[in-house]
Amino acid sequence: MVLPVQPGGILPGEAGGGPPAAELDAELAYWLAERGPQVRWVFPPQLERALARSPALQMDLRALAVAGFRRAELRTIGDPLFGQLRALGGLADARFALLPVGAAFRPASGGAGRLELAAALIDTVGGRVLWFGVVAGAPGPPDDPAHAARAAQALARTLFP
Repeated sequence: MVLPVQPGGILPGEAGGGPPAAELDAELAYWLAERGPQVRWVFPPQLERALARSPALQMDLRALAVAGFRRAELRTIGDPLFGQLRALGGLADARFALLPVGAAFRPASGGAGRLELAAALIDTVGGRVLWFGVVAGAPGPPDDPAHAARAAQALARTLFP
């Protein structure tokens, strides 16, 4: 399953611009499905529908407890994030969660910049962080509408070379 990009994630400078999270979520869905067609993907809209059918969970997919990724290199996640992902994994019948923990636009010299995306691949059964990385899309002008696509494509290429 793929969770939505979390606001206030581990990358400083997120208020510095960049595409809206919903746009980045859509690009991730496209590029992950394109690069990993053999995977049974469960994207945020499907997760939101599953949560709507399970109101007792009272979970906001766009406000998961990702602050631990700011403090240390996590090898295992704890509660409340572990409990949230475990419950979502049960609803979606998904063993693994791709959690985009933050995104930030990084300006560069000459007026260009690029979007960086931090993400973790987590085993929802044991809470192990199987992979964590920060990827960056190709540079472009700050108002370039393709920043989200380039960052999502960079993540998909990293996971599916």
